[in-house]
Amino acid sequence: MPGLILAQGQADVGSGGSFTVTYDPQSLHQRFPNVDLVGRDSHDVGLADTVSIALVAVDASGAPVAAEIVTLQGEHVFIGTEGGL
Repeated sequence: MPGLILAQGQADVGSGGSFTVTYDPQSLHQRFPNVDLVGRDSHDVGLADTVSIALVAVDASGAPVAAEIVTLQGEHVFIGTEGGL
């Protein structure tokens, strides 16, 4: 949804440096009815929207040290290759 912040928050990073971000279009659809719950080419359950997930890693002082954007285009996932700031 370009131009709209659908949700934001902080992820707890585990000891191995990993975390999980869950995109839940059904939950978002309750607050934002323009989030589609059907596929692009049919009226079956699926994803149709373009959604960007921006990730920023910060150090202990809160300064950003890395950034990445994950884009969901329907059911396809695109991950940028720029990793740094």
